[in-house]
Amino acid sequence: MPYHSSFRTQCRNHKRPGEQQCRLWRGVLYFCGAVCCLLRLLVTKWPPSEVKATLSQKATLSCEVADTKTEVKWYKDGKLLTSSKTIHAESKGKSRQLVIESVEKKDAGEYICEAGTEKLLVFKLQVQGRTSLA
Repeated sequence: MPYHSSFRTQCRNHKRPGEQQCRLWRGVLYFCGAVCCLLRLLVTKWPPSEVKATLSQKATLSCEVADTKTEVKWYKDGKLLTSSKTIHAESKGKSRQLVIESVEKKDAGEYICEAGTEKLLVFKLQVQGRTSLA
């Protein structure tokens, strides 16, 4: 279940009986408007998403934020990334993307999309050689 999953559940609330909206954030399940619900889910670590990229091709990593004004930071192997000729961040609505214009072997590694102190998504980028045309 991703960090920003949203679902509905039946909740026994004497003031607001019936279906309530739930939201998962930082591995903890929160209920919007349902104070009496006791369900709590704690997730300590999310597995990284495996992403395969081809040498010399463009690669794009994407994560989605709850608010269009939310800024994210991108990290590679624990180090903050800054824009360069070959790599840059883009923002389209609630989508945040890291674009690698021409993938090189050195681009392989673990990428993190982070908003504030929240790790939104973790990607493991694998770089493959170009496929030959037969």
